[in-house]
Amino acid sequence: AQCAVQAQAALVDGSYDWLSAKETDLFDLLEVDTEPSGLQIPVRTLIKGDMTCQAIAAASILAKVERDGIMTAAAQTHPHYGWEVNKGYATASHRAAITEHGPCALHRMSWRLTSETKKTESEAMGSGKD
Repeated sequence: AQCAVQAQAALVDGSYDWLSAKETDLFDLLEVDTEPSGLQIPVRTLIKGDMTCQAIAAASILAKVERDGIMTAAAQTHPHYGWEVNKGYATASHRAAITEHGPCALHRMSWRLTSETKKTESEAMGSGKD
């Protein structure tokens, strides 16, 4: 939005379009003073786009450098996770720290954070079949 050149389309690495404006529904019409969110231009998703598109590959590098800086800064307030070294990747020491200290608000809770797998209740109780 702040660029002098207006983009005509956006490319996203992966299969999910998280940039497009969502469809307006009845509840949105009732909202007052809400800014429109999302892009109003075509968005194209490309699975493994960083391998086939130079623009996506370059953006991926910039994003990684930015994220590494964020993780290094976060290591100051969460030193036991070793983020200044592992940058949040699931190294053995990082998984061990999560097991010992638990995840914090910066962890992606949708990911399996430790190598331990939790059994479902039916697995823990046994299937009853021998």
